Amino acid sequence: MAHEFSEKIVELLKQGKREEAELLIKQATELIPKTAENYLRRGIGYLYTGNKEMALSDFRKAVELDPDNIEARSRLGGMLMMLNKHEMALETYEEILRREPTNQMAWHSKLNALFALNREQEALDLTDELVDRFPDRTDFWRYSKSGMLAQLKRYKEALEIIESIVGPSVLTPFPAYSYYLSRAVILSCLERYDDALDMIEKGMETTKTEKGCVTCFVGNIWRVPHLDPLRKPPYRERLEAIIGPKPKVHRKPEGR
Repeated sequence: MAHEFSEKIVELLKQGKREEAELLIKQATELIPKTAENYLRRGIGYLYTGNKEMALSDFRKAVELDPDNIEARSRLGGMLMMLNKHEMALETYEEILRREPTNQMAWHSKLNALFALNREQEALDLTDELVDRFPDRTDFWRYSKSGMLAQLKRYKEALEIIESIVGPSVLTPFPAYSYYLSRAVILSCLERYDDALDMIEKGMETTKTEKGCVTCFVGNIWRVPHLDPLRKPPYRERLEAIIGPKPKVHRKPEGR
């Protein structure tokens, strides 16, 4: 299935087997699709190569060929979000929820779409409704609310919520490091830089123990703007002691 195909690529990249992953992507983009599954695989291939418009076209075709294919609709919604077509993405997620009212990832995606449409209070209220609807995932929805509050620069409220969460294991299917990264970002925004570094250290330990994607975690730490104070003296020395020096970017010469 397309989902398994995508997971295989992610796993290969996580293991550092980039050439094998690139071969799978190349094979996918060279497909001549006939079925919804073919279009899904090719769309995923285009997504990994950065060809967003072609990916969008293939995901739309997959939905057209198989309207009941929830993965196709989810991929379509995600692609629309990436292209800032938030209203269309919201409609896509609402269609999924009409078909599968208990699809929690669709509910989560709807939250993101509402927030992107500047319907922040509606999104925040929805997280509270989702706690009542899915009490077994209370921490997951509270984590989502914490992230939205942080985006609204309501950092103290965001920190209070995320500190009440048991731990990263409740965030499945998101990786454990996202929990520690989120806490580090909020603490950094509150100028609690040593505490933010503590979170990064715990995140590294957990990610290594669980054999998660260390390079993903580290890459985010070097990229997230809110962690910029940690990348400067006097905090950079400790940061590099935890995650290592910033990777050098090797650019290919033009024309190659």
